[in-house]
Formats: sequence, C-alpha cells, structure tokens
Amino acid sequence: LVQSIRGNNNHSLCGEIGWPYVVRALAAANKDDVLSAIASQMDKPSYGYQLAQGATTLTESWVADRSMSWNHAMDGHIDAWFYSHVAGIRSISPLVLIPLPHPDVEHASASRVTKSGVVSMDWWKVGDVFRVNVTIPPGTAAHLHLPVEPLLVAEGGRP
Repeated sequence: LVQSIRGNNNHSLCGEIGWPYVVRALAAANKDDVLSAIASQMDKPSYGYQLAQGATTLTESWVADRSMSWNHAMDGHIDAWFYSHVAGIRSISPLVLIPLPHPDVEHASASRVTKSGVVSMDWWKVGDVFRVNVTIPPGTAAHLHLPVEPLLVAEGGRP
C-alpha cells in the first residue's frame, strides 16, 4: 500500500469505498508520514486541490468537479486520523490522549463532547519545545502519553 502511494506521488488512487480502509490501515501501521503526505498534496487528486479550487467542504470528486456535490462527507475519513493521530484524542472510553508532533505541523487542536463533558487537546511545536494543553471533565480519568522524557514534563508551569 505504501509503495503504491509513494509511487503515485503520495496520492491514493482508491475511490470513496476503499478510502476509509486505506486511512485505517495506514493509521494502524503508524504510517502517519504517509497520511500527512497524502493530506498535504496540492495537485489533483487531493484534498489540497479541492481547497485550491475554492471548496470549503469536501467535494464528491477528488478533482473538485463543479457538476458534482460540493458537500460530500464520503471522503472525510481522514478527519478521524486528524483527531486521533494528529491532535491525539485516540479514544474516549477509556480516555486515551497521545499527542504526536508531525514534521509539517506546528499546531493541532481538537475537542470531543463526551457524556461527562468536553475533552480538548491543543498542542504546539516551537523549535525543540512541545507544549500541550489538555482539558478533561472533572472526575474523568485519562491516560496521557507524551512524546518526551518524563523529567521534562511540567504541569501548571511546575516540573
């Protein structure tokens, strides 16, 4: 799969039926670099090309064909990857947060409404500093996995 995508200039050539499985397979294999490369393409077929054509929602066609729907969620499965692998909200029950900095991303932010309240994750990468803000509802247990050495972690500005 990775070889096929890399061989097609970081484009996935599957259709809307296969696309969710491609996203899930790459995410499960920790191929975030491949998904990031797909998501950042600006030529067709790609999300970036849709944006360049003026789309503010997902289009039915990878090439943003104006004769087709411009409000088409079928190809939006990469959103799950943005939440879980870029922003880091991996699961809600149990609550698992794993923010992972990506080479081409300096900031990520996501939130989810749960039965207990809102869970939010914001992270920033500036040089060698990785800053994370997490908000969880009162009384909620969470597993937070940080990509840093434990001695470098501060809470409320204190080590």
